[in-house]
Amino acid sequence: ELIKMYNAAMRMNVKTVIPHLVGPPGVGKSLTMRQLAKHAGRNVHVVNVSRISPLEIEGVQMPHGEGEEQYLKLLLNTLWTKLEEGDIVLFDEFLRGFPEVYNALLDIITDREVAGFKLPKVFFVAASNSVATYDKALEDRLLHIFVPDLRQSMSARTASKQLLANEIGIISD
Repeated sequence: ELIKMYNAAMRMNVKTVIPHLVGPPGVGKSLTMRQLAKHAGRNVHVVNVSRISPLEIEGVQMPHGEGEEQYLKLLLNTLWTKLEEGDIVLFDEFLRGFPEVYNALLDIITDREVAGFKLPKVFFVAASNSVATYDKALEDRLLHIFVPDLRQSMSARTASKQLLANEIGIISD
């Protein structure tokens, strides 16, 4: 499903809903996105949202000029300037950041622009361990995709084995 969403985003410029992978630590949320990027021949940029300050989302204001001619100029966060068309941006620990941070990220994702800097066409994905701190304002922007813990659920493990067997054409027994 993520491959279909990636293709829709890249080919048809679909950017209305952000996939939000939800599951406990170690179930493969980040690994899945790395595999998707490898399959697409693109880069994956993993951004830990819980470590971002609201003041550094866009970048930092740097003084330019001297004396009375001095002014502040935005030095864009390198996250935005390093992106190339087709890349995948994974916002990990999405719901553990400051609300101002993920709200700013949602604005950037929606507008595809940071402080006047137009972003290339990239695929944005969020990931969290739970939706316990979920803000209802995000309801129309995130598509929750629950990632089961195969280490804890026999039914999820059996379903995954069957899916794998079907995909590669072997008999699951």
